[in-house]
Amino acid sequence: MLMGIPNQDALQAQIFSTYAFSNAINGLKGWDSMDCFIARQPIFDIDNDVVAYELLFRTGIQNAFPGVDGDIATANVMMDNFILNNILSLTQGKKAFINFPEKLLLEGYASYLPKEHVVIEILEDIPAHQEAIEACRKLQEDGYIVALDDFVLDPNNANAPLIDHCDIIKVDYMLTTPGERLKIMEQLAGKEVMLLAEKIETQEEYEEAIKEGFSFFQGYFFAKPEIIQGRRIPENKLSKLELIKAINSPDPQFDEIADVVKRDVSLTYKLLRCINSAAFGLTQEIESIQQAVVYLGFAHLRKWITFIVLAELSDDKSPELLRNALVRARFSEMLVPLTGIGKSEDDLFLMGLFSLADAMLDKSMQEVLEEIPLPSDVKETLLGREHEYGYIMDFVKAYEAGHWDVTDEICQDLDIDSDQLFKAYNDTIKWVNEVVITTQLGKKKTAA
Repeated sequence: MLMGIPNQDALQAQIFSTYAFSNAINGLKGWDSMDCFIARQPIFDIDNDVVAYELLFRTGIQNAFPGVDGDIATANVMMDNFILNNILSLTQGKKAFINFPEKLLLEGYASYLPKEHVVIEILEDIPAHQEAIEACRKLQEDGYIVALDDFVLDPNNANAPLIDHCDIIKVDYMLTTPGERLKIMEQLAGKEVMLLAEKIETQEEYEEAIKEGFSFFQGYFFAKPEIIQGRRIPENKLSKLELIKAINSPDPQFDEIADVVKRDVSLTYKLLRCINSAAFGLTQEIESIQQAVVYLGFAHLRKWITFIVLAELSDDKSPELLRNALVRARFSEMLVPLTGIGKSEDDLFLMGLFSLADAMLDKSMQEVLEEIPLPSDVKETLLGREHEYGYIMDFVKAYEAGHWDVTDEICQDLDIDSDQLFKAYNDTIKWVNEVVITTQLGKKKTAA
């Protein structure tokens, strides 16, 4: 239901929609150019595959535009950052859930967005009056998927009549009890809707929601370690863990490390594909590990060997875990020139990458860092101790979750320009997509 890449006709329709939407927005009184933030949160199916992303929009650091209607500001953000900034790079061709306030819904702005790429999400504060019902019905007739946000079991629920004109009902898992969710299931029985459990934060919640009958799941449960007492790393992965230790040691012996890498055909192949990808922008093809050191330097090469080995160690995890780790790593290093924080961009990359190592290895962060000799600044931050790198880590985590109150505070403290910030995040997503596609990392293994 949520899968699919558009064909040529759909792409032409998108171009037309972009033009029409641009004219519509420019015709709104009070429109002006505005800064914005945008983040994304993954939506999974029961197979733990990402099938969509909710795009979280925010207009500017202050989020206040005197004399400008809030709906116009939202429309502007949608235009500048949903369509024109290449939605496919933000969502890897998957559906994007877009929140619609009442005014934009009733005035038909959803119809300007490409139905092949979006799910129109109706906010919970929109009452189910006749105009709203008609707007949802029309969207469904036109082939759009419609979702109702934050559904609650309440006899006074003003938007409950919209259920019959929605395809997906979202339920806040943190704000409902198992008993309340059971009653919601009973109320929706027989209706042609699918349920999405949002704010799923642990593997246990994910498994429980599957048993309860939910079809889709939103949250960062994949980022939590599933720690089982006495679990050991399999023998075939121990050598890879030893390689991570060796390459991050204070006095690495490169010749020995290069020999280990060269003996691992898969590792060598992925490393050379990664380095030769468009993301690196090298003008000469790199054909050996020794040549890579000459062109990149050992410190730069170290982080890429570390990344690829970590990827192989976590090949039984959700591919989104690996993507998110790489997004954190790249975004962290790109924040160094914007914030003035950090002695080494490579160290900030490792910090972002290892911020999810506990989930990758199913160990506590303390255990992971006891085994791997990372720089002390990175270790202090990952263990939650007070350090200036913590500003970067807090910012990256807040941004990816759309916690704009936290990002506002840090932006103001560090005097970060919002235009540069959004560009850094958007460039990060594009760069990560290139690396993952080129190296063929993050793909689930299929049975032979």
